[in-house]
Amino acid sequence: MLGKRIPRAVFILLLVLAAAGLGAEALQVDYLEGLLEIQAGGAWREAGIGETIPAGATLRLATDAVTELTWGALRFTLVGEGLYYTDSLIRSAQTSRIWKIRSLVARKLEALLEGLPEGESSAMGARAAEVEEAPGFGWVDETEAAIEEGKELLAAGSCAEALQVFLDEIALAVGDETNALRYYAGYAYACLNDNRKALVMLGRIEPDETAAYYADFVLLQGRLLLEANRFSQARSLLDGYLNAYPAGAAAQEAAYLSAFASYMLGDTAAALEGLERACALDPDSEMGRAAKALRADLGG
Repeated sequence: MLGKRIPRAVFILLLVLAAAGLGAEALQVDYLEGLLEIQAGGAWREAGIGETIPAGATLRLATDAVTELTWGALRFTLVGEGLYYTDSLIRSAQTSRIWKIRSLVARKLEALLEGLPEGESSAMGARAAEVEEAPGFGWVDETEAAIEEGKELLAAGSCAEALQVFLDEIALAVGDETNALRYYAGYAYACLNDNRKALVMLGRIEPDETAAYYADFVLLQGRLLLEANRFSQARSLLDGYLNAYPAGAAAQEAAYLSAFASYMLGDTAAALEGLERACALDPDSEMGRAAKALRADLGG
C-alpha cells in the first residue's frame, strides 16, 4: 500500500480539502425560493434563509425551487427538484477548481464574444438572409445595435451597464432576437457572479442550433449547470452540441465539460473518452494539455 502511487489529481484534491477544513464549517442558506428540506441524522425538516446545514446532510429541493448556499469562499446555486448531498457539493466544487472549469470556459467565452463562432457561420448566413427578408426587419437592426453596445461594455468589464442594455432591449424585442438578448443578459449575470439569475435567464431560451450565439450558450449554460450539480442535464446539452458541431468553435470545451460531468456521475470510461476527444481537437492548447494530464491521472 505504501508503494502505491496516488494519482496527482486525487492528491491535489486531498490537499485542497484539507486546507479548506472540510467538515469544520457548515453550509449556510443565503437565498431561497420555494421549498428546501434538510435531513441530518433524523427526519426531514424545512429549511429557511440564514440556516446552517451540517456536513453529511442531505438536501431535498422542490420543483421550481432555487437556493444559494455558501461554504467559506464557495457558493452553490441549486435549481430544480432533486436530492443534493453536502459532501458531494463540496467535492464537486473543489474538483471543478482542479479541472479549472470556470477559468478555461471564461477565456473561451471571451474569445467567442469577439466574433461569430466558426462552425455555425454558414448556417447563420442562411438564417440572416431569411430574417432580412422578413417583415419588421427594423427590429433586427435595433437589436443588433443593442447587442453590439452591450458586448462592448462586457469587453470593457462594465457588466452591470451591459446587463441593463440587454434587459432594456428584451422589453422591446420580438421573435428570435429575444433569445439572443437573453443569452447576453445571462452572460452579464454570470459575469456579475449571479448564477441564479443567469440560469433563470438562460432557461428561458429555446436553443436554435443555427444561432450565432449557440456555441456560447452551450458553454455558459453547461458550466452553470455543472456548478449547480446538474451533471446529467449538462452532459446532455454538451453532447447535443458535439453531435451537431463535432469540430465547431466550442467542440473542445464541450468535450472537456462533458468529461467532467461524466466523472462526477461516476462514469470514468466516458470521462476518459471525453478527455481524449478534447485533447485530440487541439493538443497544444491550454485545455488540450489539461485534458492530457487529467487523462493520465485517471488511468487512461
